[in-house]
Amino acid sequence: MSRSFIFSSRTALATLLALSGHATDAATLRVPSQYPTIQGAIDASRTGDTVLVAPGTYAEGLAIHDKGILTLESEAGAESTIIDGTGATNVIEVSASKNSHRTDYRISGFTIRNGAHGGVHGYGGRTHVENNIVIDNALVDGYAYGAVRLQDSSGSIRHNVIKGNDATGVWLIDPHQVLVEDNRIEGAIIGIDISQGYHWPDGSAKVIRNVVKDSEYRDFHTYGTLRIQAADNLFVRNVEASDISVLLVGGTAGDDGTLTGKFVNNTIVTTVGSERLVTFAGDMSGLEFANNIIYSATDAIALSCWSYVGRPVMHHNDVFSAHGWPLDGECGDFANEPGNMLVDPGFAQDGWMLKPDSPLIDAGSNDTVKHLRRDIRGVSRVVDGGHGPVVDMGAYEYLPK
Repeated sequence: MSRSFIFSSRTALATLLALSGHATDAATLRVPSQYPTIQGAIDASRTGDTVLVAPGTYAEGLAIHDKGILTLESEAGAESTIIDGTGATNVIEVSASKNSHRTDYRISGFTIRNGAHGGVHGYGGRTHVENNIVIDNALVDGYAYGAVRLQDSSGSIRHNVIKGNDATGVWLIDPHQVLVEDNRIEGAIIGIDISQGYHWPDGSAKVIRNVVKDSEYRDFHTYGTLRIQAADNLFVRNVEASDISVLLVGGTAGDDGTLTGKFVNNTIVTTVGSERLVTFAGDMSGLEFANNIIYSATDAIALSCWSYVGRPVMHHNDVFSAHGWPLDGECGDFANEPGNMLVDPGFAQDGWMLKPDSPLIDAGSNDTVKHLRRDIRGVSRVVDGGHGPVVDMGAYEYLPK
């Protein structure tokens, strides 16, 4: 190998590291030992730096604008490191209007509270919101805001507890490959809302292994030209609510909006109220809807199909209402589609896992979970529950003792 080739390769690698924020001069800026405020450290940071925050309560509304690549994290985790927005519009505002293709922010390990509108609002670029507690935000009317909101963005929202916010828990607007994974979202106006409007030609998101409980209106909602992968989530309604729990909308016939991708191995349940659990609308003919459990312990209709443009491809689902109709007449010949059932799922007494004699064990479709090999707990699928190595329906894989 020639010396000139070695030199040019090393030069290219050094250039790549510098652009990616891993240059050797990347620094750790410590708060409060080096900088008394978090914002002061952010302002002093350069691409590739880490702002590391010691335990304590910091009364600040933060702004991260066009910083390139930056990590904002706590030393000791969210329980002991609090960012209190004290009524700032958003506790942390992130934007990447100038250099969005090179912007990569990570916000990890904080309690984020008391934003007038929301906790974290990211616009453009790539933002990762991980390992945080986002609580008590939207001090004003929160319907139009999100506790964690990413707009025209890519990135991830992972391993967070988002609760007690008078706002949408996670709101993605025009998302571009955003991952929403392993979050616990409680008591939001809407749990997870994903909409595509104006900027991206189509939106895309993955919603994996989340627990969404007791939303005021909906646990999960989509709208627009979107491609989603929603799998191994648990949606629970234990409070009286005034809207549909899961509303999947592929835009409208007028704007040619479509919803494509997969909605698989989710468990959707309600214990109170008469509002529908799951409703389809718009064009979803490119969506696979499989291995799901939709269960009403009340007289609520479990599945409603308003989609005259195109319903999803539905197979290997269980739809059941203990005291009402399982589905409405627009859902077609649901019971005769492959693997679909209208039976009591047989939940265990202590939650929404399946008990040993459940008819839904080993009753799903393995083809649907080729790239989804863990359930909501992280347990590996596929486990033989006594009837063969076939995936179970719902968010939990049954584990024989």
